[in-house]
Amino acid sequence: MSRKEENPTPATTDLSGGVMPHWMHRIRDAHKPSGLVGPPRRGMGTAPLAAGLPAVTVAAAGTEGGNGPSLLDLVNSVTSNWPLGGLPGFLGTAAVASGLGIVALKSKLDMGATGPVRPSDRVGFATPKELKKWLSVSGLRNRAAVLRPSLAGEKSRSISPHDLGYHLGTDLLHKKGLFLACEDLVLMYAPPRMGKSAQLGNAVIDAAGSVVVTSTRGDLYENTHKLRREHNRPCWVFNAGVSGVPNTLRWNLVEGCEDASAAIRRAGYILAASASGEDMENASFWEGHSFTVLSSYLMAAALKGGDLMTVRQWVTSPTEREPLEILQAHYDRVPAGWAQLLAQMLEAPEKTRDSVYLTLVRSFQFMSHPEVVEIVRPRPGEQKFDVQDFLNSRGTLYVMGRDMRYGSVASLFSALVGEIYDAAYVRADNAPGGRLDPYLRMVLDEAAVICPLPIHLWSADAGGRNIQLLVSVQSPSQLRERWGRNGAQTIMNNSTRVVLGGLSLPDDLEELSRLCGEKDEEVASSSTSDEDKKSQSVSVRRVRVMPQDAIRQMKEGTGLVFYRHLP
Repeated sequence: MSRKEENPTPATTDLSGGVMPHWMHRIRDAHKPSGLVGPPRRGMGTAPLAAGLPAVTVAAAGTEGGNGPSLLDLVNSVTSNWPLGGLPGFLGTAAVASGLGIVALKSKLDMGATGPVRPSDRVGFATPKELKKWLSVSGLRNRAAVLRPSLAGEKSRSISPHDLGYHLGTDLLHKKGLFLACEDLVLMYAPPRMGKSAQLGNAVIDAAGSVVVTSTRGDLYENTHKLRREHNRPCWVFNAGVSGVPNTLRWNLVEGCEDASAAIRRAGYILAASASGEDMENASFWEGHSFTVLSSYLMAAALKGGDLMTVRQWVTSPTEREPLEILQAHYDRVPAGWAQLLAQMLEAPEKTRDSVYLTLVRSFQFMSHPEVVEIVRPRPGEQKFDVQDFLNSRGTLYVMGRDMRYGSVASLFSALVGEIYDAAYVRADNAPGGRLDPYLRMVLDEAAVICPLPIHLWSADAGGRNIQLLVSVQSPSQLRERWGRNGAQTIMNNSTRVVLGGLSLPDDLEELSRLCGEKDEEVASSSTSDEDKKSQSVSVRRVRVMPQDAIRQMKEGTGLVFYRHLP
């Protein structure tokens, strides 16, 4: 069932004079059914640094800060004060976060200090016609039958854009709401404290289907879980040490690994998360001796009825023969050659064997943390987390862990999220149109740190199966450091890039500035002759559409967007 939404684009109102966003008026004066929204006094498109980028410029969805209430305060106000217990139309989704963005910006931008955007300021950016075709509500609705086959029979205007995609923000040049389709992969460059959490929170709240969220902090959970729980949608929390948020899920990674395909998948994700740079790019974690040993250990532990502690004990004891004996004893269930390959590794020269086990020990350092051990060993009788049930439920899974230099949970998190991705991929292959319906959204905050999945391998066709990836990293440099130069380039080429302010490395800024392109700028000059005659001339020079300093100095809550082929 789709949600009706008559006005999916929130008004962008100047709040410097104390005017509340229109959706806040609706909450406070819910008993007044008419006269709720007045015209905006001045548009946010007047901000001088909100110019730039080959595609569009947007006011990113809400940010914490300023003199207004916090994101959590306002979300709580929405959920507790609406008289019917629910929110009509877009009030429960994008408008919440977008309105919050306006509140937060009111003390950070001097809205009266700038004038209208000059025509020359629009050169180098997408035109209204291009935005309407590719990034508008009507553009999404025109593709509804492809994006969501189940909505093919619905009237276009009855379909909410959130059923089809993601509210990116408001274009500051043309003051139009911008929406990405659920098939678009999003790559966000987000330095700390520049509005990332609210932008990602917007995506979590709005999702029509199930959502996976990774984070190193509790703010995304605190700001979104109440709205995600509406309409009896379940929420799970897999928390490896973030304070203030209770863990509600225990997952035995070993269970199911008696199936060779599961053992292979999970071993690959564990080792992939331990790789970086060229190792990640070349997928060497799928081919080496460490992969052979780990996949065999996972299968042996599953056949024994063990868990990750069982595997860790074997990993730290290179001469232990129990896993080999288990595989040999279950010869009728173990694929041909697995026991022989493991035997060869156990009998390999000491130097070779030690190198393999050193890699495995590093991959399992997360098991040295008691809080991690607690969440990977389900208690007898506990309800198990079922991936298929999760995909059916339109629920939310929060995967949370601290950024730790030693004992990172990246391997564990990658295995869990990778398992969900693979299940969704298979389900999409068997669905009408080859797409999940509704889509699965994966909001991977700090992906390079706590959930470094092989996104370069996923990015080409995940979107076509309605598995939408929203990947947040701190900078292009961090992306290359984790996925390698070629892997990072693949991710960038396959993504809509959203750039928030605050980037500081000259190489990163130059790359983005160059990508924005150049435009002609007229330069007027005057001169006086010996006879005191004045003359004027106009010359043309080429200048960057978005210089480095303009990108770096973008205000909190403002971003640049690179979308496909748009100018």
